[in-house]
Amino acid sequence: MDNQSLTETKIGKTLMRIRVRPNSQKFSIILNEEFIEVQVKAPPTKGKANAEVLKNFSKIFGVSSKNIVIVRGSTSQDKVIEIPLSKDSVRAIIEKL
Repeated sequence: MDNQSLTETKIGKTLMRIRVRPNSQKFSIILNEEFIEVQVKAPPTKGKANAEVLKNFSKIFGVSSKNIVIVRGSTSQDKVIEIPLSKDSVRAIIEKL
C-alpha cells in the first residue's frame, strides 16, 4: 500500500484516500498505488454508497460509524475518510484483509 493513501493527523487520526465503486457484486477493498478502492453493493444515490462504506469501515476498524467521517468528497467517488485510529493501526488492519 502506498503512503499517499494514508496520512496521520496531528491528533492521531488517519485520513484515508479512497475511491468508491458503487453497484459492485459485493463489498471489498482493493489496495491501489494512489488510493484504496472500495467496492460497494449500494447504488450511488441518496447517500446509500456512503452509508455502506461507513457501516463496513465501522466493522473493519472496530469503531462506531459515528466516529468515521467523510471529510472530503461526499458526492464524489473519490473521498477522504477520517478514522479515529493511528496510521500504523489502520495500515495493519487493511493489510490483514
